[in-house]
Amino acid sequence: MLRIINILIFILVFQFIGQTQVNYGKKYHFAVGLFVGPHSKLITYAIITESGDKIIGTQILREQSFMYFIMGFWPSKANPERLNLLELNEVDSCFLLKNSADKISGYFIKPFYDLWKIKYKIHPIDYDAKGGWSQEYYKPSPIQAKYIYKHYGCPNVKTSYIYGEGLYKLLRDIQKPDWQIMYQTLSDSI
Repeated sequence: MLRIINILIFILVFQFIGQTQVNYGKKYHFAVGLFVGPHSKLITYAIITESGDKIIGTQILREQSFMYFIMGFWPSKANPERLNLLELNEVDSCFLLKNSADKISGYFIKPFYDLWKIKYKIHPIDYDAKGGWSQEYYKPSPIQAKYIYKHYGCPNVKTSYIYGEGLYKLLRDIQKPDWQIMYQTLSDSI
């Protein structure tokens, strides 16, 4: 009986030590999905929770909440210091708008409005919109998909989020006319 008690104590101590050494640290990132979400828009905005190298949670946000969080107007788990993360990551053409009383009244986010062009050749809802940059109508070509994965860390534009440094890099790149032409004309020879 004493032997069984000693074994149980050993197991409990071993589990306790093992649990105290495991790092349960979580990281929060702003994320954009180029797929229709619960709000029925072309882009899904979210904050993802990462533990180690795995996504363990997703909080879907309305566009307005996402923009106020990422630009530091409201605090969030992904931006508790309320910094303008777009400005800090050198993403141009994104800023908060103020009214005559110097109160925040909205935002301007041109690169976010162009994100659909990565996935679509023509806008799937607004047929009067200028064309997109995708080589195929409703998804990037295989070479474009490989490029997005290699440079921005998104394994599948149709189902995966772009987040972290990959998101900021993509937002900077899509504003460059040279990048737009390069992306549209990607081929296997590149």
